[in-house]
Amino acid sequence: MHGHWWPGRVGTAQIEHCPEHFHIARAATAQRKHRQFNRRRWYGSGMDDARLQYNGSPAALLAADGTPQLPHIAYDEDGYPFCDGEPLAQNEPQAEQIFYAFPALKRLVGRRFPDAYAASDMFVYRRRGGTGLAPDIFVAFGAGARDRHGEKRNSYKLFEGEPVPSFVLEVLSGTTADRDLGRKRAAYAEWGVEEYWMFDPFGKRIPTFISAERLSLAGGGFEAIEPLPGTAVYPSAVLGLELRAEGDMLRIRDPETGEDLRDYSDEFDARQAAEEQAAAVEERAAEEAVARQAAEERADAEAAGRVDAERRAAAEAMARKALEAELAELRRQRRNEGP
Repeated sequence: MHGHWWPGRVGTAQIEHCPEHFHIARAATAQRKHRQFNRRRWYGSGMDDARLQYNGSPAALLAADGTPQLPHIAYDEDGYPFCDGEPLAQNEPQAEQIFYAFPALKRLVGRRFPDAYAASDMFVYRRRGGTGLAPDIFVAFGAGARDRHGEKRNSYKLFEGEPVPSFVLEVLSGTTADRDLGRKRAAYAEWGVEEYWMFDPFGKRIPTFISAERLSLAGGGFEAIEPLPGTAVYPSAVLGLELRAEGDMLRIRDPETGEDLRDYSDEFDARQAAEEQAAAVEERAAEEAVARQAAEERADAEAAGRVDAERRAAAEAMARKALEAELAELRRQRRNEGP
């Protein structure tokens, strides 16, 4: 998960490391060898007072021109990182919430709020050269699908006039909970985020699993959003939705439709179920058609049999009649002949 990014010197830069690529250690050698970094802007991500050394070699932190860069870190044209090579989620319960909520919210926002923008794990910079935070999910109204240059965004820069996100959701994990409950919460209040939501899939730091807060009109940070009376369902005024915990899973309901939002996997499952149901209906229809044809053929055969039977009965009746007439004639002749 992304943390903070801010300018600093290589030797003292605080960084949230990616365990697959970085070793945490003092980089005093890099500071001594590259004091020119004091005059350069460098961005690192923020983990608690850690210092970076890459593969034991401070020189690996330098680009060819001496600009401090990190492997597996992607920078935009202004030098702001927008990818730190870290996984979006650190465990399956955390991933399940994000991979459900983000696609579901993005689809709804795109359909219902054409001028809004929904993003996940994107660095948001409030001030030029200042700290960057990457919410798990945020929604900003008035931002539109593209930035002021008409381009797709790599990061979200409030100092360039991007609207402050109205909705932020963080999904807690063991390593992010303190930051989500502390530094990030304070920063979002300072930005002016209208609603700050946290979901704890483990229920350890938030026993109710959901923490819902709105920006206090009186100032001084956030205040609690109360659940709907007699329920554990929390309303989001800015999105017009209702959020709840269903076991250890986050669920989002749309009061307009009365149904839970679906993510892509839910849509796939629903589509697959509908296709299977349609296939079953077609199969039943085909079976019924075959049965109907067989029944019609049996009915035709029975009708033909009845016609044949009627013909045979008519023939037999005529034969009987002829025989009776012949017998009658013979009796008449014998009577006429006498004894």
